[in-house]
Amino acid sequence: MDFSKADKTTRNLKPKAAAYTTALGDGILCRVAPNGTKTLELRARLNGTVQRFRLGHYPATTITEAAGKAAEYRAMLKNGMSPKVAEQRAAGADLPRNLREAADRFIEGHLAIKAGAGWGHEAKRIIKSDVLPTLGHFPLQQLQRTDLTTLIESKARALRAKGRKGIAANRLAAVVSKFMRWCAMQGWVGHDLGTNLPKPAAEKAKDRVLSGEETGVFWNALTEAATTSGPILQPHARIMQLLAITGARCSEITTLTVADIDLKAGNISITDAKNDASNRTLPMAPAARAIIEARITEVGEGLLFPGPRAGKVIASNEISRTCRKLLKRLKLAPFTPHDLRRTAISIMAEDGIDGDIRRRITGHQAPDVHGRVYDRALRLDDMRRALAMIEGTYATAATKAAANAHADNVVPMVTTKPKRKA
Repeated sequence: MDFSKADKTTRNLKPKAAAYTTALGDGILCRVAPNGTKTLELRARLNGTVQRFRLGHYPATTITEAAGKAAEYRAMLKNGMSPKVAEQRAAGADLPRNLREAADRFIEGHLAIKAGAGWGHEAKRIIKSDVLPTLGHFPLQQLQRTDLTTLIESKARALRAKGRKGIAANRLAAVVSKFMRWCAMQGWVGHDLGTNLPKPAAEKAKDRVLSGEETGVFWNALTEAATTSGPILQPHARIMQLLAITGARCSEITTLTVADIDLKAGNISITDAKNDASNRTLPMAPAARAIIEARITEVGEGLLFPGPRAGKVIASNEISRTCRKLLKRLKLAPFTPHDLRRTAISIMAEDGIDGDIRRRITGHQAPDVHGRVYDRALRLDDMRRALAMIEGTYATAATKAAANAHADNVVPMVTTKPKRKA
């Protein structure tokens, strides 16, 4: 590299409307910002991916100094160490030594603060059960993208060997990708290490909606299980009742506390939704209010539906398992608790409920800036009427199902005419 020529080239570079980069030689670049700032960078590979490492601002950092620093960086990169992390560590920064320590910080610094309770709990479970046993001991600087893709594919193969589709491997890919993006934001790994990780299982959009007959049979079974000891736990039955008539997500119901209920106003505050945009105030229609009042009388305070262990939330997969058990007993075609949410939305749409009301009830984000930023109307009365309509649909279907069941149990009386005397 000709230092004099590179210095002259850098000195004569002029700013443009957009930032641009000029190669100076030996992998050293000069990036010129629109305001005239000139940044010297090294373009090199780290763990198989091309990255840029800042060497300093010109002219405070000379070309000769930048070249010397670039040589030091190359030596680090050859050993799989990021110059950024090396400098942070030398400056006394408290950096994670391996993937396990990084995961602990991700769980405490992101999942516990910014993630919804349902997704956060599931992401934590996946990291601890699927990621850490295999990669927990890896130093972050030695981690490569192939380590992540191999982990995901191994999970998929294990699931397929059990006759399953491998959807859980897709969930693993999503969690690992999110975790790696967070680590990249901290400057611990490259930004593209977890970007677009492959999902090995093919997924189809679900469209399962309960028929009128199914809603009636299912609701009657839940009502019976919620009031008497039966094939499923009473709290599970009441959770599924609320899922059916509110259109809420499973985690939004299982994480409810008594403090989230305002009986005087007749509202539920959902604060542990999938994301901040989904947190909302949900009115209670009569059936939902009766279920919730009964639970408050039983538990007094704390979680509305506490798990078997004190203070623990009932996992969503437990409700799914209970649902499968009940459907098998009722001999109904399989569906999931989330299909109850789709059914509630479909009932509202069929009855002509405005899309904005459906969105507010289910906690979906508005499609335009007016709804997302400026519209702060609650429309609780409109929402309450829509939820009452869902309850009415289930009640009507339940009455019909009960009548049909009674009719099926009636044995027609057979009469014989007396024989005529000869």
